[in-house]
Amino acid sequence: MSGLAFAPVGRTLITILSGTQGAVADAPTPAPVLASGGKPYVHAQASAATTWVVNHNRGYRPLVAVLNPAGAEITAEVTHVSDNQLTVSFSTARTGQVLAE
Repeated sequence: MSGLAFAPVGRTLITILSGTQGAVADAPTPAPVLASGGKPYVHAQASAATTWVVNHNRGYRPLVAVLNPAGAEITAEVTHVSDNQLTVSFSTARTGQVLAE
């Protein structure tokens, strides 16, 4: 079993590689760290909007996680406008965060 997983707000995902299921434990965590050792670009959307414009300036089209204010991943339409910008769209106005790795 392998893969990249992160839980940026107040929970840590513990992956056990012996074939048994991982367990989730409560623990404060810093911003997620990528396998490469870097940290994702974090976009905080404080005002509710149906479209979020994210200028991550990564120079490539990153993997994206969209989170609600509680830190749970949510479904959204993500459009990579360029190698440095993306938009996140919803049917209703929302707040939350985007993690771009």
